[in-house]
Amino acid sequence: GDAGVGIHINEVPIVAPRLFETKYFDVQSLEILRGPQGTLYGRNATGGTVNMTTARAETGELSGNLEGQYGDFEHKKINGHINIPVGDRFAMRFSGLWLEREGYTHNEYLDEDINGRDQYSVRGSFAWEPTDNTSINLMVSYFEEESNRTPVRR
Repeated sequence: GDAGVGIHINEVPIVAPRLFETKYFDVQSLEILRGPQGTLYGRNATGGTVNMTTARAETGELSGNLEGQYGDFEHKKINGHINIPVGDRFAMRFSGLWLEREGYTHNEYLDEDINGRDQYSVRGSFAWEPTDNTSINLMVSYFEEESNRTPVRR
């Protein structure tokens, strides 16, 4: 059957979400609405809705952020963003996340460590405001993962 909670990222419904298997970065807002929400979000929102909006490029302000982590099992994580205005009516925003971790579970049969992660994700956002009443936004994202995590079963 269909899920009872609607998941939307940047106003796009996600039909088969695996929210717990990925990492999120450069999030502008997260909205959790109690159900039922079928009037606004359709039949798959009887239990409520989760709406996530990622940050968009903003004209007028140069900004940036960089965060890093290091921990057990060679855990290394870096994420951040930079927002670059170009003139008064155009802006670019680049954000990304890189995560690497050795496995923390030992498979006795294969004699190897599993549940390691090696992934990265990048996103580019472009905003153009040709007039005071018009804004055009373009967002491009890419994600790649080569991990040896155990599969999640439903």
